[in-house]
Amino acid sequence: MIGEHRTKKGSGIVIDMGTNRPSSVSLVAGIDAGSTETRVCLAEMADARIFSDESRIKDALEVLGKTYVTPSTYAMTADNREILPVDDQLENNLDSIIMMVHVAAERPMLTRHRILRGRKTRDAMGIVARYLDSSTNKSDNTVFYTNIIDGLGYAIMQKYNGAVPQEVQLHLTLSVRPKELSSICRKKMLDNLVGQYVFAWKSNSIKLNILGVEFSTEPEAQVFGTSTVCDLKYANNEGDKYKALADKLWDAGTYIHIEGGGSSIGVEVVRGGQLVTSCSATFQLGGNYMQQMFVDRVIEHMGRTPTSDAAAEALQTTLLRDGREVIDVDSIVADCKNQVAADIVERLRHAVIDLNHWLSLQDVGFISLGGRLFRPDAKGNTITEYLQEYIHQMSPNTEIIVLEDNYIPQGNLVMAVNDAVKSGFFVLDNADNGNSNHDNGSYTAEPVGVSSGYQEQDEDSDSPV
Repeated sequence: MIGEHRTKKGSGIVIDMGTNRPSSVSLVAGIDAGSTETRVCLAEMADARIFSDESRIKDALEVLGKTYVTPSTYAMTADNREILPVDDQLENNLDSIIMMVHVAAERPMLTRHRILRGRKTRDAMGIVARYLDSSTNKSDNTVFYTNIIDGLGYAIMQKYNGAVPQEVQLHLTLSVRPKELSSICRKKMLDNLVGQYVFAWKSNSIKLNILGVEFSTEPEAQVFGTSTVCDLKYANNEGDKYKALADKLWDAGTYIHIEGGGSSIGVEVVRGGQLVTSCSATFQLGGNYMQQMFVDRVIEHMGRTPTSDAAAEALQTTLLRDGREVIDVDSIVADCKNQVAADIVERLRHAVIDLNHWLSLQDVGFISLGGRLFRPDAKGNTITEYLQEYIHQMSPNTEIIVLEDNYIPQGNLVMAVNDAVKSGFFVLDNADNGNSNHDNGSYTAEPVGVSSGYQEQDEDSDSPV
């Protein structure tokens, strides 16, 4: 068609709730509620049966490959104004209402809110963007709870597009910062999440009954998700490199994983296959920190203050918009990444290694890096290369490994499925979903074959259990 090449293409996802909607379904969800994106993976009982059937590796990879993403930044409006969408695609219609029906909290973090995201926030006047910051505990942050409920609603609509259920029973596993795994933070999150909610979109609604919630840290979920997917890809004959990476993650005596997100980075130490809780740490050195550093450097060197959108774009493209022209800011971007790498190493040395008498950098076999913070820019520059240089100055034989894909929601999903099978939420005995390769059409299913690989280690112990 004439002019079609000038038309901007979107995701192409258009939601049809359906005329004959199922009354109820049961799901487990793995969630990565980050500061930039909220990523959700879902599994129903049929998917859990796939995970427990070793003959259906491709199907398991397909289930884990479906991640539903919504932007984490949003705005609220108290009125019912009409905000006309540019088209019918879901990404341009992120306009929902979430309602808390019942939770245990005396002062619930959520009540009833109209939530605008994406294009809708730009098309509405007089609204203020809200985002997940690094200084506030997620347990105390309304944005955290809003993103979970809203993200679940949009994920369910996409998974069941054409026949969206009216009611959903849910068990969740989601990632929080290491310091938020305390009993006080856990209780507050459970009191505000376990309960009944309603997600409304256009003229339709979904009842969400959250029956249970488990927690992980982002580094824990990333390593678990990466090793699980790598094991499945190796079993699917996609290459020995996947087995090598999965084996390296589990066979190393001691290694450190750093997960770099938008608001902060999380650090975990795994020793002898076990998570060392005394070494868990969170630092405010994420993408937002680097973006502010870039803005400060541009003010210093160029005398102008770039907007947050322009700064975010420049950190990826190394080009800063200047009217109809662009300015090459590669050297400023590289300088910022060098500084962030130096800051990470210093925090790692003083706040993790120096505080544990049994740990030295020479004991660490490798440091794995995950998250968008460590992705290369358009010129190929990364924080990783500077980080590696600083680490090798102190420990030349400590390897740096980059985990390129975000498998946090996948890791959480597999944990959630295992918990659902063990608790009886999913009953898989003598199950036949019609696609099994078993001759008798039935089998006794076990929890997912790939376990998390490590457990928490007593911080006072000097040797792995």
